[in-house]
Amino acid sequence: FDESSMNITGLIYDKKKKVFVVEVGNTGAVDAFADAELADLVVVGEKRTFGSGASPIKAGETKRFVIKVDITEDELAKNDRVNVRVFYGERENALIKLSEASLEVFIKEASRVQYILAGSIVVLALLLFKRFLLQLLKKLLKDRL
Repeated sequence: FDESSMNITGLIYDKKKKVFVVEVGNTGAVDAFADAELADLVVVGEKRTFGSGASPIKAGETKRFVIKVDITEDELAKNDRVNVRVFYGERENALIKLSEASLEVFIKEASRVQYILAGSIVVLALLLFKRFLLQLLKKLLKDRL
């Protein structure tokens, strides 16, 4: 008798890392194992299923399952809703239960802070390079005189 219970709570596509993240909550009173799948995802014109592999989730906790999928912007638009399946159970080798959901994909892009940080690093590098060139130029001119 399997007393596990799971709930799919969210779906994110991280453009930078090129991964889908499926959030799964263990709503049961027992620790359990789960395996998340993205079913019938259209990639390169074909329906395909991608999986994460089984992983433990403690009772009352939520886990993020990472599924690597390199998908284009157009394909993301065509897959605005994704069929998510989670096979789960108390024993890793007997995932006998299933939770399914058709979820809208939340797209995670690089944050404004990340762009600002990257821009700041580039500006700093340019300033240091300019300073180096000025010192080198001064030394060359001094050596000529």
